[in-house]
Amino acid sequence: MSMVITAGSQDGPTKYIYGLERTIQVLETLFNGLIWPKLAARIGEPAPPFFYRYRPVAPSEKYLQIAPSISARTFPISHGSNDQSPDGTYESSAWFVRNDQSSQEFLFFGDVEPDSISLLPRTRAVWKHAARRIRRKQLHTIFLECSWRNGRKNKELYGHLSPPHVLDEMRNLATEVVLATREQPPPSRLSFLWNLLGYGTQRPEVTLPDRELKGALEGVRLVVIHCKATSETFPPGKSIADVISAEVRELVKGVGLGLEVVAAKQGMTIGHVFCLSCISQLRKVACPTCNWVPVVPQTSNGACVIRLYPEIGEDETARLKQENNTLQTVNKSLEISVKDAERALREKIKECEDLKNELKKLKGQRTQTPPTGYCRRVIEA
Repeated sequence: MSMVITAGSQDGPTKYIYGLERTIQVLETLFNGLIWPKLAARIGEPAPPFFYRYRPVAPSEKYLQIAPSISARTFPISHGSNDQSPDGTYESSAWFVRNDQSSQEFLFFGDVEPDSISLLPRTRAVWKHAARRIRRKQLHTIFLECSWRNGRKNKELYGHLSPPHVLDEMRNLATEVVLATREQPPPSRLSFLWNLLGYGTQRPEVTLPDRELKGALEGVRLVVIHCKATSETFPPGKSIADVISAEVRELVKGVGLGLEVVAAKQGMTIGHVFCLSCISQLRKVACPTCNWVPVVPQTSNGACVIRLYPEIGEDETARLKQENNTLQTVNKSLEISVKDAERALREKIKECEDLKNELKKLKGQRTQTPPTGYCRRVIEA
């Protein structure tokens, strides 16, 4: 729909639509001049200058530059059974989007079904690629759908996830992170020989016990998306996304993966600037390097500590407030200590000044009466 609305107002460089070949083919059947206006064409196909250009992306392709300093890579995933499809499934995709300057990236999933019940399980390949990025501290945020609440039957998932299946997928990701940590990659110059000897072949998928997955996803945030609305009523301020994300959070917490789970909110961005003195949002920014960068204090007296945080939830807000209270307590203690030290120093300086004045008096009296006893020893000293 956005393509229809904005196509006539496009100017500047050509805009591209990136997707798997099957996705591009479906779009071509929709925007064909019969159902919707034809507003895009393949590269090399004659078309008006304002047309979008389809750019099919092969799953085997490495990162493809899609904008200045922004690259992406896609993986095909399964979205339920489809008897009319060549492989028996609806094909969807997951995208890694990378900032080429900082090598930081996030992962965004389209609709996806559980690998455990799929006719063509393909999500594990995504987790294997993500695990290497997580290990290198390059991937911190994953957008993953969870359409249904707890208790949904597998036959009623219709190509989507429920909280128990999200937990299974997070276990798979944590397993791949642990395995990636254990593996010893060969030197790049020996990679050909390594593969020739068979060590570079695809290893079988394994399942690790939960005790070995503790904290494996520490520092990773899962943003729950695509929560389907229901006829249920919720408390004021709560939505189906809050309820589903809470169910996912509770399951993940029970395993101890260390994963942060939040619900996607309209207008939400990956990074915000927050003031630690009041935990209030100051202004939205687009960090050029990563999502955790110190920013120069903005207050005139420099007392307000400002950092760039990812979008924070209630738990993180409480932690930051506690941290701020601790900092304020320490600051007060330091201020008291500094004041005490200044007072003691002023007293010592006064004592020295008094002694100096007394010595001057004694030196003036020496010409009249030679000092004796204690005063003489002080003058000589």
